[in-house]
Amino acid sequence: MEALKRLKEKRFREILFIGLAALLLLAAAYFVFIGNAGAETERTDGVREMSDEESRLCSILSRIEGVGAVEVYINEDEEGNARSAVIVFEGADSLSVRMDVMRAAAGALGISQKDVLIYKMTT
Repeated sequence: MEALKRLKEKRFREILFIGLAALLLLAAAYFVFIGNAGAETERTDGVREMSDEESRLCSILSRIEGVGAVEVYINEDEEGNARSAVIVFEGADSLSVRMDVMRAAAGALGISQKDVLIYKMTT
């Protein structure tokens, strides 16, 4: 009778150990494969997804007259502060539109206008 009780306790500890190990493995897999929600993600076509700040800046810039389609990349430091921005848009051949975009982006991001790089979008 005592041997049966010890066998049941041993089996319970083994099952408990295996269950805890499985939970730890699942948690590790979650953090490795899913847990980097704040990191840049890549789509299957190799294009990086825009951050919320980049999306908001695109929305603002696209409302400026003459801009047209726009894409933005913001380079951030370790603390998440903008260091520079690359902006590509359709209307970049107009100097006045380029200047408007440069001023708006620099103001929105709190960076110098010299840190905003502007390029014409290919069609």
